[in-house]
Amino acid sequence: GNDTVAFIERNLRPPSTVSGLTREDAPRPSRESLRELIANAVAHRHYGIAGPTQVRVFGNRIEVLSPGGLPNGVTPAAMRVGVSVRRNEFLVQHLESLGLVDAVGRGVVLLLEEAAGLGLPEPTIETPEGFAVVTLFVTS
Repeated sequence: GNDTVAFIERNLRPPSTVSGLTREDAPRPSRESLRELIANAVAHRHYGIAGPTQVRVFGNRIEVLSPGGLPNGVTPAAMRVGVSVRRNEFLVQHLESLGLVDAVGRGVVLLLEEAAGLGLPEPTIETPEGFAVVTLFVTS
């Protein structure tokens, strides 16, 4: 989790503006949001499907792809209001005990609230065949 967050932070280059001799970076997602994004992908993926959970860092966004789609009929709309179904109960409990995930259903809500507060586009949740893809935008 923390290694992945550090990787994202190292490779994420938010836009900046220069005024005189001062450079000011645009707001970027918090460590907490990045941690939730990664922890949720690991906790809720389908481990019966081969392949890694993927984290892709682009100039304007971060994409996290999880094998297996959304668990047990959960929809992107339901996730936006905090609905959560635990696909891997033992793993979620372990991540909670390590302090890597917070309250049930809080991850996507946190991402939405933070994006709104930073003036960034709303994160997207897509479900192409066999995957769940969450995209967190870092520029407007």
